[in-house]
Amino acid sequence: MHLSTDAVLKHIRNAREKLHARTRLDLPTFSILSVGEARGDSVNGRRAELLQEYIGYIQRVGAGEAGRLTLGKGETTQAIRRRLNAAAEALGRGLDVRRTANAVYFWPSEPRRRGRPRKSPAK
Repeated sequence: MHLSTDAVLKHIRNAREKLHARTRLDLPTFSILSVGEARGDSVNGRRAELLQEYIGYIQRVGAGEAGRLTLGKGETTQAIRRRLNAAAEALGRGLDVRRTANAVYFWPSEPRRRGRPRKSPAK
C-alpha cells in the first residue's frame, strides 16, 4: 500500500493539530500597573488585609486633615507606624507620622526638596 504525497502531508497536518489541541496552553494576559498596585496585589493573607485596611485609613484623610489611630489590645505604636508607612509607599504618597504613648497621628506630607537650598536674591 502506497500513499500519495498529499495524503501523507494531510495526515501529518492532522496529527500536529491534534497534538497541539491537547497540549495548547493559554497565554498569560499582560497588563501595566503602578508599582504601588503591584505591591498591594502581590501581598497575600493577613498582611494583605492589614495593608488594605491602612490604605483605607490614609485615603480617608484629606488635605489639611490628620488621622489618629488609637492603640488596640496587643498593638504597638511602632507596628502601626510601620504599617502606615508601608501603605503610604504602596499608594505612592508621602506621610508624616507622629507617635505618642497610646496613639499614632498621621497626615499627608509635602514632597521635600532635595539638594542645597536656593540663595536668596541680592537686594
